[in-house]
Amino acid sequence: MKFTIGHVFGFCFSTIGGAIGPLLAVTAISYIAWPVICGLPLLLLALLPMGQDTSLDLLGIPLLILVYLGGFFHWCAVTEIALLKAAGKPIRMGRILRNGFFNLFPVLCIAVLWYLGFLAGLTLLFIPGIIFSLAFQVVVPAYIAETRGVFAAFKRSRDLTRGHRWGLLGLDLLVNISVYVAFAIVAALGGLSTLLEKGYVSPASSMFFIILAYVALPLLFIALPVMNASIYVALRGEKGELPATSVAAVFE
Repeated sequence: MKFTIGHVFGFCFSTIGGAIGPLLAVTAISYIAWPVICGLPLLLLALLPMGQDTSLDLLGIPLLILVYLGGFFHWCAVTEIALLKAAGKPIRMGRILRNGFFNLFPVLCIAVLWYLGFLAGLTLLFIPGIIFSLAFQVVVPAYIAETRGVFAAFKRSRDLTRGHRWGLLGLDLLVNISVYVAFAIVAALGGLSTLLEKGYVSPASSMFFIILAYVALPLLFIALPVMNASIYVALRGEKGELPATSVAAVFE
């Protein structure tokens, strides 16, 4: 597979369609089961009589941290599923979940370093931040597929994206515009139906927001990591590293 917009989108959609079961499973674990299981002990602790009325309010901070950790776990698991799909390897949920936990904190470190570098670049007349984000766009799939270390993953992403950053910029703009347009349409339809009901939340608008919360957002959480992994696979293909061999070797 070469790095073209058509190839990247095609592989992304075929991966989602071919592995929708595991992808939905890890999404449910990350955004439903994870906060419930991890947050239950905190909730019970907060309900104990401690003489403070703010105990439940303080609970929001650790729960928010748990939700963020669940998001990083999901990112790791979805990325590995996409890479396994590219390699033609079987997707075993036990291994996916185990590796998701092992990769969680390294990927969290990658995200922090990426954000700090991107923020620093934005302060330098904006353009360096864009260049930074394009150069290190595939650092997470590079780490998960090759496990060479956090800083080695940054170097690997820089090497893979070299010579293709204009293409990445066009692809990123297309993806972001598509996402914003889709969500704007859903929000507009929900708002319009509420307006037609003279300010009251109608069943139609409620249905729109249910679709947004339980269909659109989970699909977005799945699609973005899969798209990023698809870019990584395409860039390796562009370099002559066929995903069916080089990526597959990592999962032996």
